[in-house]
Amino acid sequence: VLERDRIEQRIEAIPDRTAGFALSLPHGNWNVYADRLPTGTYLKTVRLNGRESFPGVVQSEGGTLRMELLLGNAGATVEGRLDDSGTSPSGAQVVLVPEIAFRRRSDRYFTTFADGTGTFHFDAIPPGKYTAYAFEHIEPDAWYAFAYDPQTQTRFANLGVALEVAETGAVAIRPKVISAAEAPGGNE
Repeated sequence: VLERDRIEQRIEAIPDRTAGFALSLPHGNWNVYADRLPTGTYLKTVRLNGRESFPGVVQSEGGTLRMELLLGNAGATVEGRLDDSGTSPSGAQVVLVPEIAFRRRSDRYFTTFADGTGTFHFDAIPPGKYTAYAFEHIEPDAWYAFAYDPQTQTRFANLGVALEVAETGAVAIRPKVISAAEAPGGNE
């Protein structure tokens, strides 16, 4: 999937024997990500004409480019229990928001719901830095505001739990539940 200036273009290509493919892109910067990957797999690196492109941002001068997508195995877990002082933990949605370099990549956001005791669990999380937020109620996909709205980042700066995930292993956290009134789309 290629995305530029919020315009999404899906391109399907069959890799050649070197696991790469060629495509023609108009001039501009493009975010590259792969969807429909097997569970536990993530886009680790994008190579454009033999050079790594971090974090999947491709700059095209126009014309045909040789692209390779290298996949990795996401073997880490994130788990925890909500700090529910003053709110009900049952059904709260926990969101892992990626570090700034990956915030425009929808494949790097992860969500789950806490059970009746406030316990939650994520499997197959790619390595990287994240901030975990727990929302009593949040509108669907409203967490993408962290990518596009600096006020959202400022408003919630002290309400999340920072964490770093390695390629394997487990990370335990205890985020506080953000009330529905405080959540994006809620009453301020």
